[in-house]
Amino acid sequence: MFRIWHFSPVVVIPDTIYELPDTLQTNYPMLTVINDYSIANAYNGNFVSPIQPKLFFDRRTPTDNPFVHAYAPYITTPQQTRFFRTNLPFSTIAYRKGFKTYRDENDLQLLLTGNIREDLNVGAQFKYFNSIGQYDSQEAKVLDGNVFLSYSGANYAIHGAFDYSILSNFENGGLVDPSSLGGALNAEDLDVNLSAMSGMRYLAGYVNHSYTFRTEDSVPLITIRHALDIQEATKRYVEQQANQGFYANTYKTDDSRYYTHDTAAVLTISNTLDVTFHEEFNRLMRFGFDVFARNEAQRYTMQDDTLGAAFHWVNNTFIGGALYMRQNKYIQYGFDGEVCLIGYKLGEFQINGRVDGGFRLGRDSLTLSARAYVRNQTPSYYLQHYSSNHFRWDNAFGKTYRFFVGGEVAYPTKWVRPAVDVSFENITRMIYFDQNGLPQQHNGNVQVLAVNAHLDLTTPWVNWENNVVWQHATVSILPLPDIALYSNLYYHGCWFRAMDAQLGVNLRYHTAYYAPLLCPATSQFCLQTETLVGNYPVINVYANFYVRLLRLRFFAEYQHLNGHFMSPTYFSMPGYPLNPPTFRAGLAWHFYK
Repeated sequence: MFRIWHFSPVVVIPDTIYELPDTLQTNYPMLTVINDYSIANAYNGNFVSPIQPKLFFDRRTPTDNPFVHAYAPYITTPQQTRFFRTNLPFSTIAYRKGFKTYRDENDLQLLLTGNIREDLNVGAQFKYFNSIGQYDSQEAKVLDGNVFLSYSGANYAIHGAFDYSILSNFENGGLVDPSSLGGALNAEDLDVNLSAMSGMRYLAGYVNHSYTFRTEDSVPLITIRHALDIQEATKRYVEQQANQGFYANTYKTDDSRYYTHDTAAVLTISNTLDVTFHEEFNRLMRFGFDVFARNEAQRYTMQDDTLGAAFHWVNNTFIGGALYMRQNKYIQYGFDGEVCLIGYKLGEFQINGRVDGGFRLGRDSLTLSARAYVRNQTPSYYLQHYSSNHFRWDNAFGKTYRFFVGGEVAYPTKWVRPAVDVSFENITRMIYFDQNGLPQQHNGNVQVLAVNAHLDLTTPWVNWENNVVWQHATVSILPLPDIALYSNLYYHGCWFRAMDAQLGVNLRYHTAYYAPLLCPATSQFCLQTETLVGNYPVINVYANFYVRLLRLRFFAEYQHLNGHFMSPTYFSMPGYPLNPPTFRAGLAWHFYK
């Protein structure tokens, strides 16, 4: 048996418990960092890149360092760390490769975990991504992973993890002449705008330990818990020559030191004390509740070779709580929130809620869920004050107020699996980056509405998976494609009673819009109103196999097949084309008995 869980992002109680699948995972060729993030993304075209989802409700902000948000898919925060319990050692090795002469890409992933005894588990996970890139000055690599430990005794429990992500990518600023794409020159020979490099480092240490008071027959009543969370997120930007004409401003004027080396880092040390009253504690109403207090100390570091290093410390104290019911058969809910009482974020608060339920309808079950939140957010210190070789600002932004409500209806049956998710958010005083790469605060409201529809059709041999998203924002400072879709048509069957086979073709597409443009120095996606991007499908064909006895998966895929016969307008952002047609292959091997 396998159990996997992680911890709630607001309070520190275990959340999201699920089982590890022991069956064929279809669609293995499509499981990549970029594809897993969203069905439509803005990125530089390379396998490792700064990324912004083109679907608004897929965007994540993992740290208080806004210059690191573009690397969110490559970061595993303590709240995302998975803890395991297994009754036998489990390990996985996976390797995927993109084949392009002298410009290949590599994806290596390892996972090893096992229980030393029934209540003590240790493990480690390692990921290595490397890609030269098919265009000039694109080489990138990632080292990502964690080590973790969990002990769950009769009363005392402790979880610990160390997470790290180290990324570097060269920045080319896009093509000098986008119309040259598809011409006589190879992709790697096209002229680019910039020669620079970005680096991101994320380090986190996490310890969560608790003591549970139980009845004589071991029913949990009250748990007292303490969590220590230390995170540091750093963004670095380097140019060997700063006067390349790419940026409007270059503040360094000493010719003997005419290069760029900017660093922005946020260190966060958080301590949380939590008391949980379990659902079993309240025998009358059968719900659990939780109260906590959290202190957060943060150090903001800015460094450039003109002004040197500058440090700024802030301190914040929050109190909060949660109310939840998870053991009811028909309905589960959870509400949590917190407010800052002391510090730089004074007055910041958030309230989150979710209700899930379902009932039998015919031979199948209809599931319903509703979720909402209200958040009053303090802008990051870096959005208020920042200094580097190319960008400097001092702002007095107010708090951003966000109200969100959404819901999902799903009715999976044997042959048809429909689901519809509707999301709406109102954002007051939204902060964005303008055409000059500078942060601005919108004075009014921005509303975003999205409808995310899934429709999967299945037969004993042929399957057709479809995901279509319609979205709309009320103001131009939040450009979004109106429609994005993903469609996957494949045959799936068992060969020789020993091997599962999946043969298929998939397509990704979104309508044209004024896609934001990446600013390499700050890794922000900035407004532009000159170039439309989109209205171009990307078609991939693949074969995916699983050998049951060996627990071995392997695949072959040809990406961007239609690049051979369609006009070369395949841009992810203005000046940043997607990769030309590429062959990929890979395998994943599970080891356990």
